[in-house]
Amino acid sequence: MQKTIEEYVLSPAANENGAAMLSRFFSGAIHPIIHVGFGVEVGQDSVVAQGLALCAVVDSDFVSIFSGQPSGLTDISAEPDNDASLLSILGEVYDSPTLAPLAPYNPSDFVGAAFNKLTESPARGAELRRLYSKWTLNTALTGSAFDAECAKKVDECFWQATLLTAATGCPGRENRIDFFLMHALTSAVALPKLLAALPNKMHKAQLLQGHALTSALWTIARGRPRINPALLMSYPDVVPGHAGGEANPWLPVTLNAFEHPDSHVIKTIRTLYYVAQRLGQTAAGAVPGAVDRAGKETHEGMSRLDGSAFVRAAIMTSETLGWLAFGGEPGKWDRSCLGWDVAWA
Repeated sequence: MQKTIEEYVLSPAANENGAAMLSRFFSGAIHPIIHVGFGVEVGQDSVVAQGLALCAVVDSDFVSIFSGQPSGLTDISAEPDNDASLLSILGEVYDSPTLAPLAPYNPSDFVGAAFNKLTESPARGAELRRLYSKWTLNTALTGSAFDAECAKKVDECFWQATLLTAATGCPGRENRIDFFLMHALTSAVALPKLLAALPNKMHKAQLLQGHALTSALWTIARGRPRINPALLMSYPDVVPGHAGGEANPWLPVTLNAFEHPDSHVIKTIRTLYYVAQRLGQTAAGAVPGAVDRAGKETHEGMSRLDGSAFVRAAIMTSETLGWLAFGGEPGKWDRSCLGWDVAWA
């Protein structure tokens, strides 16, 4: 698996002359990396092959974003900015005039056409690469120090993806989960196994930066919705009908996901359950990138965010998509481009 992924996704030959396989790996609503990652996780070569076949036929949506080089590969900085976190850079994405969503608001615009418009500006790609060049692996590290660096970067991906999925709604309004931002979360769960399978440090860095760039681009495409950590923390951490501490909330959540006909539900709940085991004990204020060096929150409400965010997101997802296993009505993912104020009018 390792050599196949290296040769057909990450090598210069797989990316030059318009092949752009790394860009394609994150295209198609991020499905190629989801599929390949699952194949690596369960040790099924055939599933990896299916994912690579998908990678080969999807459009290279992000090639102008990923690289300004003929190689088609992301440029990895040799000197990462130790003060830069995914959350701090997300704040810069929100504030950048160059990265403003494309007007006018048109939620019915075909996603592929919208992306073509979004990626046709060289300035937008250059700005994203400038911002995310600050966030990369320190490849000078070795041994356990490098492994810890990889784990920290993956944790940042999980936190950001959870917030983009479950904390971009509007307080006091009905719950909404953007269908496309949800894929930033379900693809992030592929990162630990893929990074473990690839020994080359540069390949690890390229995958991490690819996921970060893709998440940013989808955020812009969906109207640049701002994360609201306080909104996520306002969701219940117990399942309706149960008193706090009465039962493990993951039992009804996972049972409902098993029986839900929408496969995106179980993929979302599976990811949130995994991350809850990994990061569920995180204390408030200890989330990577929650505050800057001066102690200021990178986003309003970040200091309140703790490890209960994942079960809260899972329960909110179950509420939004429906407790079908318990007689509830099916819900739906949001496709309104909820970052635009008019989407809530």
